[in-house]
Amino acid sequence: CLGGVLFLERVVRSEPQKTCALVDAWQPTFNAKPFLPEQARQLLSEVGDMGSYAQVAPPDYFTYDRVLSKMRDSMPGPDNILYSGWRAWGPEAIRTLLAVDGSLRAGEEAPLDFNTSSTLFAPKGEADDDAHEVIREPLQTRPLTLNNTCNKTVMASNIEVLNDTYSEITHETQNGFVKRRFF
Repeated sequence: CLGGVLFLERVVRSEPQKTCALVDAWQPTFNAKPFLPEQARQLLSEVGDMGSYAQVAPPDYFTYDRVLSKMRDSMPGPDNILYSGWRAWGPEAIRTLLAVDGSLRAGEEAPLDFNTSSTLFAPKGEADDDAHEVIREPLQTRPLTLNNTCNKTVMASNIEVLNDTYSEITHETQNGFVKRRFF
């Protein structure tokens, strides 16, 4: 846990000053980048047909069951629901996740807090004084977004059904994030 932030040659320990120091340092990284539609169209025309996901069936009950069985508890988002909580709920959990997925596919608004997340600034590396107090300069932290497990499970289930098609339509030189391809 980050006890303090070294900012402008002083240690900031209190809130909201600590969070503000982190945000000020990281903001340029997360600022919106300019989007140039004409250049994007040009690139896509040069790349050509990249395939389609149109024929991929949405995840079914068994896909959600398989995905939930693989998920290991980690830091949850603002909902504080662990994957083990969804598994403990049994078939009702899967029916709920399928209903959320179906609503999103139908163009309905996401459920309340579906896209809500928390941000955690984890310290990078170890320092000699960490046993006493963890203090880092803002950019010596790693910003992590903690999404709700409902969101992550719906997304993981959709990725699961898209993987084979993704592997087929992704250029052969692309290895990252492609199943059975290695760097």
